[in-house]
Amino acid sequence: MMSRLSSASASTALLSLLLSSTAAQASGVSPYLPMGLSPSMERNIEQVMILAGEPVIRRPIPAAVVLDALPKACALDRVLCQRVQGFLQRYTRYAGVTQLSAEAALHDGDSITTIPNSHGRQSDSSWQVAASAFYLPNDHLLLNIGGIAYDDRAVATGSYLTTGFDFAQIDAGYRDHWLSPLTDSSLLISDEATTMPSITISNHRPLTRLGFSYEVFVAEMSPQTNIQNNGSYTSGHPTIAGLQAAILPGAGYALAFNRLVQYGGGERSGGGVSGFVDALFNPSINEHVNTSTEEEFGNQQASITSTMAFPGKLPFAVRFEYAGEDHSYADNYRLGATAFSLGIDLPLLGPRGDLSYETSEWQGAWYVHHLYPLGMTHEGQVLGHWSGDQRQFGDAPWGRSQMLRAGWRTLRGNYWQLRYRTLSYEPLSSVDYEPLHQLELQYATQWRRHDLQLAASGGKDAFGDSFARASVFFDLATSDVARMSDVAASARDPDSSIEVFIDAGANYSELQLVPGVDQPDVSSPREAALHVAVGARRRLGDHVDLGVRLEYDQVAEDTLWSARLIDYRYRFNRRLALSLFGGAGRYADGLPAYGYFGGVGVQYLGIARNWDLGLDYRQHNKLGREKLLPEDPPSTPDRTRLFYDVNSFTLYLSRRL
Repeated sequence: MMSRLSSASASTALLSLLLSSTAAQASGVSPYLPMGLSPSMERNIEQVMILAGEPVIRRPIPAAVVLDALPKACALDRVLCQRVQGFLQRYTRYAGVTQLSAEAALHDGDSITTIPNSHGRQSDSSWQVAASAFYLPNDHLLLNIGGIAYDDRAVATGSYLTTGFDFAQIDAGYRDHWLSPLTDSSLLISDEATTMPSITISNHRPLTRLGFSYEVFVAEMSPQTNIQNNGSYTSGHPTIAGLQAAILPGAGYALAFNRLVQYGGGERSGGGVSGFVDALFNPSINEHVNTSTEEEFGNQQASITSTMAFPGKLPFAVRFEYAGEDHSYADNYRLGATAFSLGIDLPLLGPRGDLSYETSEWQGAWYVHHLYPLGMTHEGQVLGHWSGDQRQFGDAPWGRSQMLRAGWRTLRGNYWQLRYRTLSYEPLSSVDYEPLHQLELQYATQWRRHDLQLAASGGKDAFGDSFARASVFFDLATSDVARMSDVAASARDPDSSIEVFIDAGANYSELQLVPGVDQPDVSSPREAALHVAVGARRRLGDHVDLGVRLEYDQVAEDTLWSARLIDYRYRFNRRLALSLFGGAGRYADGLPAYGYFGGVGVQYLGIARNWDLGLDYRQHNKLGREKLLPEDPPSTPDRTRLFYDVNSFTLYLSRRL
């Protein structure tokens, strides 16, 4: 809860508010931190959450969550703590202005591309203003007034009425949604498009011993035409509903399940409550492969995300997202038209640097749909990954994106950030795409306690057109930020509960190709090949470890990547341990095929100093992709996808670093 402070005692009460966590403080509602802050403060908040070992599974982040994380972060980095304290002082009164910013920009070049994660702005936008202010009459009622305006568009982003408790907070209005732990992209929904009006219920205090967290929302989309309905077409505003259910079972670790459903619009029936429940929890009965377009409920997406924060001398976080546009192989839990994202974040690299990397890959059919010609879009932009706006609308190319971000903070507290994005498509589309390259340099400082940011960017879009852009951003809302020269950074001691390790060994595997319903499966002979992996785990008790891992194997002369979204290990004693794990696998036989895998393993610990010996059994079941290559088996009406099963034993040595 955000305690109300009088202006006379605000500075004194701030420290006790930030460094204490009482039951009274955790009972009310919380305002949200605006999305699209200055790169310096956004980075500071990400650093605080990782240092505190608190995973971020969705955005916008409630201010109360950052307040609760600050005490742990303050113990590790006092300067960082003071910077974020200064920013959060905006939220510690019963009313205040949290954002009042203006930006002016110059643009040159033939390309007019959408700026990633910027509420629909395009690179030729010459100005933007944004504002946000809140009023908290009591602990359980909050009014936030905000908005974003640029060029010929104005949206009431950040205008919402909130009521409830920390375990059930209801927001009604123009509130953003971002259902992913990754920071540069979200496959289902992000702030790529303008904010939709919505009603949301969520919690910012985890519930039960498993740390259960949830968010459910319903929003109205912009109007679409040519929506299929009863053999004809209709026009109207589709509805979009979202769901996230997550658990935080151990320190720094979170696992979340997400759903997004687009339905209704014009004369098309919404299907009622029962249809909506079926679409969320039994999607196969509503897919077009089993029903007519009149019976089909709507456009559906789902994802599983995993994130783990590792504080310590070299803190870092690992983030995964595995998503699908529909289901496959007649199973509700198997995703079709899949996409996968991976990110690693080192928020404090050296005395003042930081580094992060994210990559995404997706099969065709993302952001297109046979019922809704514009797919998951709002006001002309996709709801999810920024790459969806870097293509010809209506086209469904296979692609891959990457983002590398490096930051450096000077001794005076100013911040430099360099970000590089690239995007490439598989040559399967009739559209002649070129590799996209974007480079952006940002400089953030303070002038008289106001945030000031200068930025320059340029590059080439997916159609081969180039652009250059320069901007200046100024926030009139004040912040009290400590400078690096004022206080020496606190030393960060190694965390003995954290292990980073690499594995090397061999896998003994069998590949089975599943071409079609009436076609016989094809098995390859069992063979041994290279296995390597890198991972990290965190000790949660006397016997339990929890972690994540990325594995590489050679299978039938092609590559198999396996991302363990959860890696559970139970140590019986100092020598023997048993592992259970699961995640998403990627097998590249011409084109990438994705699917789930699971397994079990046993380890003999300490065969030598910092060395363990492991034996794992893994089963990758129904890794799927569309039949698009000339050498693929022919498609049939009931089977347009190709599936692979991989069963393997892996013997490896593990070196703890």
